[in-house]
Amino acid sequence: MQYHLYTHKTSFTKRLLKWLPEVYFITVALWWTIGTYLGQKSIDNSVLINYPALILMVTLIVQFFIKNKHLGIALAALITLGNFFLILALASEAFKVPAFDQRIINFLIYGGLFIALNLLMAYRLFHKYSKMPSRNESNDIPLGI
Repeated sequence: MQYHLYTHKTSFTKRLLKWLPEVYFITVALWWTIGTYLGQKSIDNSVLINYPALILMVTLIVQFFIKNKHLGIALAALITLGNFFLILALASEAFKVPAFDQRIINFLIYGGLFIALNLLMAYRLFHKYSKMPSRNESNDIPLGI
């Protein structure tokens, strides 16, 4: 049996790239949660918890293990809708500024890159799960009459 290092590398890279969208969005949700916690400014010194980020992170971790087609497509759609909201927020902040300086240009560049990367990963997530067969799509068991 002949072992080729090149084929091992490509299969490892393919496996790594296969889970890249889920790992990316788990990291973003974790960053969002930690950012909320560290940047908290509560009047009564209570701990602020970012529940939407925690729910997204837990759902993505569950999806990472159960690999449900419909949940994957729903997550991709939800993330895409969230990013359209981010586009509107980015545009709103850009139009509020009276003069464009280097700070607002950096804000637009990095914000735009972040949104573009999010949309690319959401597309990859949607594409991955839209090609996956459903659990009830089987040739052995006919559904219906």
